Amino acid sequence: MIVEADLWKRYIQAHYASVSYMDEMVGRLLDALEKSPANDNTYIVFISDNGFHLGEKNHWSKFALWEIATKVPFMISGPGVVPGERGTPVSTLDIYPTLIALCGLPKPATHELDGISLAPVLKGQSPNRGRPVLTTHGPGNHAIRDDRYRYIRYRNGDEELYDHATDKWEWKNIAGDPAHAQRIEAFRAQLPDEEAPILPYNHGNESSKGWAPEAFE
Repeated sequence: MIVEADLWKRYIQAHYASVSYMDEMVGRLLDALEKSPANDNTYIVFISDNGFHLGEKNHWSKFALWEIATKVPFMISGPGVVPGERGTPVSTLDIYPTLIALCGLPKPATHELDGISLAPVLKGQSPNRGRPVLTTHGPGNHAIRDDRYRYIRYRNGDEELYDHATDKWEWKNIAGDPAHAQRIEAFRAQLPDEEAPILPYNHGNESSKGWAPEAFE
């Protein structure tokens, strides 16, 4: 609808305007923190909503399991954190275990955490998270991302595999290549054994018992 209505240029302009505005606001916040007595003992976590297609792969907005739609800006800074970019995939589930580790707080005694502490990665003690990251978009639709590959399995059985060493923008699906059959099997073994229930939602005056199945096709 965006392309048909010839709104795509304004759409992209608005998207980058919001990014620029957020950059300005974060700068103001950091300037204030540097002038405060809390500057030397504060951890900063910067994160946003998941990614946004602007026409890449003939897709607009979110609601996909490709790299662009599932990535988020994710930055952590503070005492003991070695500055620099890390190449290992991480999960937003890692935020809580990371912060309690950095702050020297104990893990919950009542349950296991799904996320992994990124403290060793942030301190330069480890190059990666330790295991691939799982992303889900509705029942039966999952993506698994390791340091090199993105594997996607849809509820209808279709599969995609992308090699980010040679295909950063995920144009070539190599899931059908026999050379990657063993790798595909390894990714399949990491898919969830059980699906989480679909949660009800409210939108304005409308309510539903859950997202319709076609929303995840």
